[in-house]
Amino acid sequence: MRSVAATRTYFQITAIVCLAALMRLWGLGHADMVTDEALNSFRAVGMVDFLNTEFQTTPLEWFEEPQWWLRLSFHDHPPLSFLIQNIFFRMFGVGDLVARLPSACLGMGAVLLLYLLVLRWGNRRIALLAALILAVNNLHIWISRIALQESMLIFFMLLALIAMVCAFEKKKIGIGLVLYSDWECLPNIPFFISYRWCSSPPLLFHVSLLGQKNFGSRGVLQAFFSCP
Repeated sequence: MRSVAATRTYFQITAIVCLAALMRLWGLGHADMVTDEALNSFRAVGMVDFLNTEFQTTPLEWFEEPQWWLRLSFHDHPPLSFLIQNIFFRMFGVGDLVARLPSACLGMGAVLLLYLLVLRWGNRRIALLAALILAVNNLHIWISRIALQESMLIFFMLLALIAMVCAFEKKKIGIGLVLYSDWECLPNIPFFISYRWCSSPPLLFHVSLLGQKNFGSRGVLQAFFSCP
C-alpha cells in the first residue's frame, strides 16, 4: 500500500510541476520587456553595473581608474541574479526568452521546494495543495515570467527555509544564497531566527487552526506567504 501511495504522490507532484511549467514557459519570449527587465538583462550580459543615465550613476562612473571589484558590484541589487542570467546568456545566447528563462525555471523549482518544505511540517495532501496553489497563483506566474529578481528570491528563500530546518535538526545553522538574490529577504530574517526557539516551524506559521496538533493548515498559509 505504501508503494502505491508513493507512486500516486510522485505522479501528482509531477503533474503539478508540469502545470507550473506550462503556465510559466508558454509564450515566454513573445511579450515586450516591462519595468526593469531590460536594465537588469543589459547589465547581466556583461556583468557591468551601468545604466547610461545621469540620474542614477553607478560605481563604474565614480572612479577615474577601474576598480577590481566593479564586476562584483551592483549598486541596487546583490549580484547573484545577474550572475545566473549571465550564465544563461553564455549558454543559450542573448534574447528576451533567455533573459526570462532563469525566473521561469526557478519559479517552477519553487513549486517543488514548497511541496518538500510543507511535507516536513504537515501531511502529503496539504503539501500537494500548497504546491498546487503556488503553481496556479497568478502573481507567482507573472513574477516567474519576467526577468526580475523576485522569482529567484522566492526560490532561494524556500531553499533557505529547508536548509534551516535541516540545520537546526542537526544543531547547526547556516544562511544561504537568499541574501545575494535581493535585499527584500532582509525583513524575513527574524522569522528564520524564530525557528531556533520553537519546537516546530517558525512563529509566522504557528496558527492554531482547529486546534490540530500538527497544524496541517499552515501548509496552505505557506503557499500564500511564499508569493510576492
